[in-house]
Amino acid sequence: MVEVNYQEYKAWLDKMPDNDLNRLKEKDVWKRYLVLPRRPMDLDYRYEVTVGSKRIDVVGENKNKVELFEIKRRADRVALGQILEYGSLYRKEVNPPKPIYLNVVAESSDKDIPWKKYSVRKFSV
Repeated sequence: MVEVNYQEYKAWLDKMPDNDLNRLKEKDVWKRYLVLPRRPMDLDYRYEVTVGSKRIDVVGENKNKVELFEIKRRADRVALGQILEYGSLYRKEVNPPKPIYLNVVAESSDKDIPWKKYSVRKFSV
């Protein structure tokens, strides 16, 4: 894992131009995720990635893994369905030779959804 000074990273993020994020609807939620100390710091991110007729909010990738992210105000059954569909489409169309992890980032969530059962990580910001 890359060693990053949290304060320096947050300062950089605050200055980050929004042009890479312009089409991301919930970019304020995403930016709060980016400053979480527990998140992977070594991913290259792409936004609004098209697979089939759908768009994945964020795809993060490094040499060892791919992480797909659905960004929402509320993590609910719709978000779960979307990220599961995106995972399936990404495997079918891109088929990377490394593991794919599914993630939902949200401000709040439905407490009765068994995220782990579906191998989806949920991050609250």
